[in-house]
Amino acid sequence: MEIPKKIISPLKIKEGTILNLNQRRCLTCGQIHPGHREVQLVKDMESGRKMVLKMNVDQEEVNLVERLSHPVIVSGFGAEDDEGHLMLLMDYIEGPDFYDYLASFAGDPLINILPRALEILIRVGEALIYLLGKNIQLGEFYSCHILVEKNTLDPFIIDFHYTLQVSSDTIPRYMEQLAELLKLTVGKVDIYSQSFSVIDTTSRKDGTPRELEKIISKCTGTSTPPYKDISSFVEDVKRVREEYP
Repeated sequence: MEIPKKIISPLKIKEGTILNLNQRRCLTCGQIHPGHREVQLVKDMESGRKMVLKMNVDQEEVNLVERLSHPVIVSGFGAEDDEGHLMLLMDYIEGPDFYDYLASFAGDPLINILPRALEILIRVGEALIYLLGKNIQLGEFYSCHILVEKNTLDPFIIDFHYTLQVSSDTIPRYMEQLAELLKLTVGKVDIYSQSFSVIDTTSRKDGTPRELEKIISKCTGTSTPPYKDISSFVEDVKRVREEYP
């Protein structure tokens, strides 16, 4: 399939420029996997702007992405090549995913990472509320779907499998993953330890704030009452965040 000539031109493909949807950490720039080239890094010929291109999409998928307008959600639009093949173009966010961002603080005291990590989770929670308000759900939601822009440190959610129609398990699924992200932040769990290097948290001597323990329990439903909506989670995290400079 040809790239739309009037919109973008392909970059020279090299290690680190293919995004592989078949891998767990699918949305960071990792190694090339030759068998999967539906998602590629490309750039605009006139502006030089880098974008992520996904081929083999349908009009409904494009329509969903074009409906989204939120500062934490990666934006995108549809385009056609000369033969009329539809594809999806999304902004390219250069920077680590949430896991790798935390890994950059490996071994540091919790106080060094907690304020910024909580700020990211607040903004991610607000983006989830926005999506739910539009009856749109993410296909997947893990730490690899949260990118941290390397210069501004702003968080962005990116997904290639949005669906229209929130299911009954959407909020519980989001809550479970938000709990995992909090656990990862405070060094309680490493969700990628089987495949990737373990984050060293041995020097985090200050422990987990009691209020965060409560939030994690309410996310997982191990305390009463559990969270019934994302808004309650966001408000509780905001209160904890206010305790840190």
